[in-house]
Amino acid sequence: MVYADITLKAGSHNLLSGVNILEAEVVLAGYQRKPIRNSDDLPPCFSRVICDYVTGINDAMPHAERQKLKVFLGRLNGTRGTRKVEHARAECLVMVTAKPAAVSALHSVGLHKYADAVEAATTLVELEVAGWSAAKAAKAAKNGSSAVWPAAIAAEWANRATDSAEVAAAAAAEWVVRWGGVGSYQYDWQPHIDALEAALKIGPQAPPIKPIVARERLRALREATGCDGKRRP
Repeated sequence: MVYADITLKAGSHNLLSGVNILEAEVVLAGYQRKPIRNSDDLPPCFSRVICDYVTGINDAMPHAERQKLKVFLGRLNGTRGTRKVEHARAECLVMVTAKPAAVSALHSVGLHKYADAVEAATTLVELEVAGWSAAKAAKAAKNGSSAVWPAAIAAEWANRATDSAEVAAAAAAEWVVRWGGVGSYQYDWQPHIDALEAALKIGPQAPPIKPIVARERLRALREATGCDGKRRP
């Protein structure tokens, strides 16, 4: 595997000690190396919705789980789409992350009718309505307080995704941090991998990178960063 010797880490690093996924992706795409703190630091051809979500899960995942993100290396460049495409991606992230979490939380406190209504939502508008209704019911129900926040978050994200795809993607990533817990080894991260995979199938796809080109670009990055963990001009 071309990327086997890459160690993904949270934050910004050099390749020898580890980089975050977007820093490695920028170099693989043929751009000059640079620290990537958020999607604003990326070339314009990267989908902001996808990369805001990637930034959140890259930094939230435990070290071993984070390495699963290597399957997305070489797949993020050239993905920026139209406003309609980016909204569809944000809707996908919200539906695959926030919605199931709200459904599970509502079932756990016996609010099955509201859980079913949230689960049945197929659009952002439907999810927002069902989510706020469920949050209100959970707040009023005995022992329902643990479901209020997940239901409200699902509704709020649906609202944000309608207005701003980028904000919705960042909110979806925030869910990973707050609900999964930073460094939680008991948390199931696979749904978030699945969400990213699904969102990447919407709209423009990354152009293929030949393995020999990828190896050369990674080699150049190693030489540029050195082995002492410091970036060189």
